[in-house]
Amino acid sequence: MIGRSVIRTGYEELDNNLGGGLVKGSTNLLVEDGRCLGELFLASILKKRVENGDKGVVDCFSLTPERIKDFCEKHGVSLKKYEDSIHFIDLTSKEKNKSVNMDNLDEFTTTYINLVSKRKAKKNRFNIVLSLSDFICRFNEEEVYRHLKEKLKRYESCKRTSIYLIKRDVDSDRYINRLKNLFSSVILLKQCSVSDRFLSVEKSPLRKSSEELIRYDINRELENRHGMM
Repeated sequence: MIGRSVIRTGYEELDNNLGGGLVKGSTNLLVEDGRCLGELFLASILKKRVENGDKGVVDCFSLTPERIKDFCEKHGVSLKKYEDSIHFIDLTSKEKNKSVNMDNLDEFTTTYINLVSKRKAKKNRFNIVLSLSDFICRFNEEEVYRHLKEKLKRYESCKRTSIYLIKRDVDSDRYINRLKNLFSSVILLKQCSVSDRFLSVEKSPLRKSSEELIRYDINRELENRHGMM
């Protein structure tokens, strides 16, 4: 970890399994398998970072900011009281985002980075992408893969630490395995039964070995802190 600034997620066991946390300014992937409430898990991490003084950014591809905030509020992860510290980029409405060209991904990158960069932050900027799967459906797998491969460094240039959520289905394994190579860390969120979910770290630049999966049971912590599951 020498020479690398670390952003802690706020979940001690997860941070330990990552090797201390997430590398500041890195882009990371959360792969959800089953109905694991990955959106809420990311929202809870964002909340912890904002409470630590960071500025938050949420990309809204399928749900409007209002629906995201209402959903989180319902499950005990309140983001509404942090509205001065969290910026929601609403990409669900063309009327609200006439300046954002969602038909051309390369043009979108420049406009998006300008939008985020204008949100000046005294501390770190922490970004969550709740619906990479929806983004892929809007375009196509190959186009999004090419885009991320070419543009991830540009996204990181606006000094943000990001986690992208993607949901696994029966047909997505090969594509997700390709995506994993593009991200700094890969975290798996898996449902084994109705009440048995676990988190594991598949890849992290801060661990000596990224091959061993280390399990992390999030049920108890999320229930205790947010009354969610």
